Amino acid sequence: MNLKNLKYYMFAGMMAMVSLTSCSEDTDEDTTYANWQERNVKAFSDTLKIARNNTADWKVLLKYSYVGQTSNSTNKLVYNDEDYIAARVLKSGTDTMRVMSTDSVVVHYAGYLINGHCFNKSWTGKFSELTARPSKNSVLGFIDGFSTALLSMHKGDEWEVYIPYSLAYGTSDQGTKARPHIFQLILH
Repeated sequence: MNLKNLKYYMFAGMMAMVSLTSCSEDTDEDTTYANWQERNVKAFSDTLKIARNNTADWKVLLKYSYVGQTSNSTNKLVYNDEDYIAARVLKSGTDTMRVMSTDSVVVHYAGYLINGHCFNKSWTGKFSELTARPSKNSVLGFIDGFSTALLSMHKGDEWEVYIPYSLAYGTSDQGTKARPHIFQLILH
């Protein structure tokens, strides 16, 4: 057997092994986010209770599109916890004008999942006014919970906003099975 034939047989043998090797599929599902919806509802419910009991530092805000609705004689309006956001005021701005739905805003933000993972923010590293790049957008161009918060903020406010999944990204898959839950917002 010459060297050329040996190389051929070795190559053919390796190819046979590769083609006959079965790929094992991992049947264990990632359970990290297995019950994300239940955990999100529980975490938000707990936060909402804290907010309702600490009105000096917190605000409980009804979804912006529900504000001003009135009941009629046949239907009484009933709102669920998922129709609200809770906002902890970290710093109050000095401006007296509130944002309107037709405004465009400049806002710094950081979005966190309920497990503490930061999924997006307008700055890198530690926040600094000098290096942060704020987002400019129409007030209603954000998710409902984000917009609801902005509509109650004043220029200079810094809030930590807790949003139920239904006012964030709902049950759609946005790249992860845990839904955004907490936003830090700084309105400029």
